[in-house]
Amino acid sequence: MKSKILLIFLLLNLVSFSAFGGVDFDGTDDIVFKADTASLSITGDFTIVAWALADTSTEVKNIVGKWGGVANSRSYIMGRLSTNELYIQVSADGTNSTFKSGSVQMTDGTWYHNACVYVSGGSPTGELFVDGNSDGGAQGITRQSIADTTSTFLIGAIGDIGPDQTPPTTINEWDGHITEVAIWNVALSSDEISLLAKSRVKRMPLQIRPSNLVGYWPLNDQPDGTSFDGDTAVDRSGSGNDGIGDDGGGNDNLTAKAEEVLSYSP
Repeated sequence: MKSKILLIFLLLNLVSFSAFGGVDFDGTDDIVFKADTASLSITGDFTIVAWALADTSTEVKNIVGKWGGVANSRSYIMGRLSTNELYIQVSADGTNSTFKSGSVQMTDGTWYHNACVYVSGGSPTGELFVDGNSDGGAQGITRQSIADTTSTFLIGAIGDIGPDQTPPTTINEWDGHITEVAIWNVALSSDEISLLAKSRVKRMPLQIRPSNLVGYWPLNDQPDGTSFDGDTAVDRSGSGNDGIGDDGGGNDNLTAKAEEVLSYSP
């Protein structure tokens, strides 16, 4: 009986009893942003994950990162190419960068779990994962420390102008839905990435190396169909990196989205 109670308790810690499940970005000017903080200024190993669905993919679309469009503003970014392959890009000096893309071509209108693991020293350099499966090692990326810039951390785009602009002017905006964004200051193992992707349970990032989890945004803070503009995207990692929704042109296209891919209940 005690073991059953313990199991139920653990399951309840993994789930939220909300019916909210992500944010819909319009591909024009919608973002969730967090001004530069020490915990998001990662200069060594890291892992980024996110569930994402693209409505269209006619150009590069960025999912999450700390990256500006001018010199001395670039740190790290995870996104998709115009042909829908996952990619990772990092910079050692804030200006020049090194890049690696996968080979899996994802389909518009379909949810995928996206993950990038980067190792700043040693070998291998890192790995890309789609739905928990390896999408190729990141041998194309040079092993290096990452630049500590003051750029704004963004979900759904990259900055166009540079550091210190909050909220920033953006480019490469995501067109579609994003949920369950998480970042660790350590390289997760392939087994841990597989668990995150294939468990299909909300709040699983809280169970994976919590002491290294520096940001976790379920993006489930508002009811389905309501505007996310000006709302808080709560960071559930405990690092205090709450984000703010911004719909850019004030067109109310940044909206909360009901859950449709992950489980909320045991």
